[in-house]
This record gives sequence, C-alpha cells and structure tokens, in this order.
Amino acid sequence: IQKEVFPEVHPELALVYRNIGAVHVSEGLFDKAEEFHFKSLRLLEKVFPENHPDIAAAYDNIGLIHESKGEHDQALDYYFKSIAIQEKVFPESHHNIARTLDRIGSVFILKKDYNNSLEYYFKSLKIMEKLLGENKHVIGQFLNNIGMAYYLNGEYEPALEYFFKSLNILKEFLTHETHHQDIATLYKNIGNVLNSKD
Repeated sequence: IQKEVFPEVHPELALVYRNIGAVHVSEGLFDKAEEFHFKSLRLLEKVFPENHPDIAAAYDNIGLIHESKGEHDQALDYYFKSIAIQEKVFPESHHNIARTLDRIGSVFILKKDYNNSLEYYFKSLKIMEKLLGENKHVIGQFLNNIGMAYYLNGEYEPALEYFFKSLNILKEFLTHETHHQDIATLYKNIGNVLNSKD
C-alpha cells in the first residue's frame, strides 16, 4: 500500500522499511532486519544530503544489528559513521551522540578492549551529565557501565567506586519497579568485585 501511495524514493517509505527491520530485530531475525535497514538507508541516501540525522540513525540501526550478531568490527564501523554525521549536525552535547558513544563503549567491552570502552563511556557520561545533571536514573546506568569496564579490566577499586555511585543514584528512584532490578544488579556487581578481590 505504501509503495502505491508514495513514489519509489520517499522518506516515508524509508521509515516503513526501518520499522519492518525493527520488527525483525525484535524477533531475532537479524539478517532479515539488516536487509530492511539497508533498504531504508539506500532510500535515505537518495533523498537527503550525506550528513543528515536520519542517515546517522540508519547507521546506528545497522550497527546494532551487527552488534547483536556478534560482528563487533562491523558494528563499530557503522557506529563511527553515525558519530561522524552526528558531530556535524548536532550540538556538542546531544543525547544521540551520547547514546552512540555508549554503544561504542559496549562493543569495546564485547571485544575485551576495556581501555577504549572506558574512553567512550566517559565521553558519553560527560554529555549526559551536561544534559541531565548528575542525579538522574540514566546517569546511574552510565556509571554502572563504567564500573563494569573497570571490573572486567581487573581494576577493582575504581569498579567499586562507580558501582557505589550508581547505586546511590538509583536508590533515589525506588518507586519504579524496574529500578529495583537495576539495584539488585548493582549489588550483584559489587559482590562480584568483592569476591574477585579476595
């Protein structure tokens, strides 16, 4: 129906392809998802200039698929393409940039490259603190990521420091059910660090 309403090259059709890709991701059908995200990207490249936020978002989506498939280097390639555009079109402190930097940090964790992971996690945290202040729930999640990178790198003291910072922020948000899970995870992380130190 969409193809009959819109011409072959239309941004709305790209959105439809992206949404179909997202459904395939939720079903774990990553190859099919990638196919539709690439269809979306190809259309966007025909409609918009090369440094358009929608093209950056398409690169992010394809990066997520590669990350989900365990294709870490390909995921990083697409995240870096996304960041290159985002840094041109968004202000320095923008949540999209922070989100992509956090994703890059997560891929470096998967690659066991903890120093690079920390670099990107800290960049992401700095932006989010500028945007939200230091005591928001999402900041607690970023602090937890940093703690995990330190822990996996065998740096137990800074790991504990960041896990406790995260815990203190998350304790302020106990009214929401999912935050209880986050706090339980943090206690587990702290326990793992303490066991590793022995």
